Amino acid sequence: MKAAKAIHNRTPAAIPLAIYDDGSFSANARWARAWAQAAGRDAVALLSEVNRGAAHSRNGLLEHFESRGKRFVATVDADIEVQDGWLVELARVMAEHDNCGIATWRYCNDHGGKYPVRGDGAVAETASMCWLWRLDAVDAALGPDVVWGMDERLPLLSHDSEFCQRMKRCSRFRTFASDRDLMTEIERSHSTGGASKTISKQVHARRALDNVIWAELEAARGWEEGKEEVGPCE
Repeated sequence: MKAAKAIHNRTPAAIPLAIYDDGSFSANARWARAWAQAAGRDAVALLSEVNRGAAHSRNGLLEHFESRGKRFVATVDADIEVQDGWLVELARVMAEHDNCGIATWRYCNDHGGKYPVRGDGAVAETASMCWLWRLDAVDAALGPDVVWGMDERLPLLSHDSEFCQRMKRCSRFRTFASDRDLMTEIERSHSTGGASKTISKQVHARRALDNVIWAELEAARGWEEGKEEVGPCE
């Protein structure tokens, strides 16, 4: 819940919000509805009765805003608390590169050096804890079997890397990372048999994915489209 509140408080009021409940506990679904109603700014709660995982949640949010004619969408995991200026920074990264399909933060790429960042901010792949998506890039990244968005057939923790690689292979778009850290990971307390322990929400998501809410918002408009034509996937 802390993630959604941070997004509401630290995102420009003109930007519409949506929250996605991926088949979690009924109390969370009720909270999501109440949050959307209280948030105003055309906020909506998207609810799934069955848990289908992170890729399905992200795709559902992208589809929701694409159907409303939006061009840029930011998705934020439930265990991420954004800080002031977070969206402006992602927008800056996107605007500086006309071939940027995904803008993210260096934090999302710093898992034991797994995702090296080039001097211009380009990165081959990245964890999708917080992404700013260009929907033109999502449309362009259609694989041989016509997968739109993230491939929901893949296991957790592999769909984000696969999308980055497919986008690079099938289009001119690439992934770029900011050198600023404008978010923190939230830890949750869980009680088991009377004993309380604190584990990260990301670890909990890997184990169960039964209590995850994705907060999502449209990014600022007005950036110029790239001039190049997007070719077919090789």
